[in-house]
Amino acid sequence: MHFSGRRTIGTWLDNKMEGDVIFEYPLTGDFRYAIAEKGYATDAYKFVYHNGTILEGTTKRGIRDSTFTYTFKNGSTQEVEFKGGFPADKEGFVKDGFAYFKKFKDGYYSGDWKKNAPHGKGTFSSNDLFYRGDWIDGKKEGEGYISYPDDDTYRGSFKNDVRHGKGIHRFQELKSYMEGTFLKISWKAQ
Repeated sequence: MHFSGRRTIGTWLDNKMEGDVIFEYPLTGDFRYAIAEKGYATDAYKFVYHNGTILEGTTKRGIRDSTFTYTFKNGSTQEVEFKGGFPADKEGFVKDGFAYFKKFKDGYYSGDWKKNAPHGKGTFSSNDLFYRGDWIDGKKEGEGYISYPDDDTYRGSFKNDVRHGKGIHRFQELKSYMEGTFLKISWKAQ
């Protein structure tokens, strides 16, 4: 399993992915299906959220930058225009207690949604960080994975929106990591 919690299932030929590939995200229960050629996913995009909704379309060099279609569990569909990986309207939407690229704080959230905030399992991305994991009342709470702009990462426990509990912080530039119990750590150790 990848440190981020992503598990890649497929075939490797000469150390490169080839053919059908499944990217599984156990922290949220989501999946992405792709076809790989010479080690890279093609532009065909299919993502299945843990609530059963499917997002399909064609990327441009791996970036969602065209019209994509959501197919919901009840069979209804909704088209959304994407620019630079995010909805062109910059707002996203909520349907049946689930947010789809919903504007939240300084970024976008996709996942379980309750009382106008992330609540359950979901993914948040902004210019400052990427987080995948558990949420309660709009705060990171439970198990999760976070990636920072300098490529440092943390996987472990969160409480009240900060790293708190057992985890591993990896320092990309130093090629090292820190493993242990973190207590109320709001940002990376300096």
